[in-house]
Amino acid sequence: VVARVSRQKDYFTLADAAAKVLAKHPDVRFLIVGDNSLVDLNRSHYEEVAQKLNQLGIADRFIFTGHRTDVPRLIAAMDICVLCTHREGFPLSILEAMAMRKPVIATAVGGIPEIVQPEVNGYLHQHGDSTELAERIVSLVEDPDKVKRFGAAAAEQVRQNFSLQRYINEISKAYLDVAQQ
Repeated sequence: VVARVSRQKDYFTLADAAAKVLAKHPDVRFLIVGDNSLVDLNRSHYEEVAQKLNQLGIADRFIFTGHRTDVPRLIAAMDICVLCTHREGFPLSILEAMAMRKPVIATAVGGIPEIVQPEVNGYLHQHGDSTELAERIVSLVEDPDKVKRFGAAAAEQVRQNFSLQRYINEISKAYLDVAQQ
């Protein structure tokens, strides 16, 4: 996960899903990259999440890095990118992971369904559904070929639809359209 530890992000659903994943695959680890101590609200929420992980008996399977400036290096160490959230606009963390050939599993809210194509570059799960999220994670953990296939499709989608050149072309076209009116 690349996301600050805040209430907006649905870490309780992730924790419940992780417990289910770990029951089948106890060797899985969860890497959380994002602020959990610099902002008071994040620090407070992190303490609640840590308590939940302790109650589930899985705290030792989670690594919280806090705020980092070497996020690409940490994404490179991941096999799968997960974004469990209550609401979201258009998350760049998903695009960054996809550009690095990582399949994505994310909550079907906000702009996320515009990015994640189920069974192509990752999976969506319904908000608050820890069972569905766990099933999606297990599906990829158990199928490394699917991870590679989804990752390749993810990188291609970012290249085709979200590249800097495409952005420049679309902005230029918008300005030209306005100028010609």
